[in-house]
Amino acid sequence: MATTPARERVRKSRKRRRLGLRTVQVELSEQVIDFLLARKYELERTDNASIGEAVSAFVSDAALEWA
Repeated sequence: MATTPARERVRKSRKRRRLGLRTVQVELSEQVIDFLLARKYELERTDNASIGEAVSAFVSDAALEWA
């Protein structure tokens, strides 16, 4: 059976759900991106996936500090 884009999205969504992860959409200003870069989080300013990974890493780091 061929893998279609829709099938791939569903597969990834189910995997995230099994892992207890949630996907959220947020709006970020250039200042937030500058903040992440200043804190040495690796990201490409024009790549949304890269920015998302940096935000995820920042949130994870902050949660560990609060725990």
